[in-house]
Amino acid sequence: MEHAPLRRSARDQRYIDCTSFEVYLVVGTVFVLGFSLLFILSVVWHIEPMLWPASVVLIGLCYAILHVLSQRERAAKIREVDGK
Repeated sequence: MEHAPLRRSARDQRYIDCTSFEVYLVVGTVFVLGFSLLFILSVVWHIEPMLWPASVVLIGLCYAILHVLSQRERAAKIREVDGK
């Protein structure tokens, strides 16, 4: 029994493209912000290696904030496309 090929609507394709772009954008931004923060902390405040976990937590917070903002923006784009 053959199955029909899976077809995606234009809206679904835009959603997938937007999601892929946002994933790269968020991950890239987190790395840039995180390593910049670690560099600044290690040079300016002479951060001890034991404090690096705190820096990792700050990187996680940056990621969480960026993720929430991108989710809101994506939801607004989808509502705009749907006309709701």
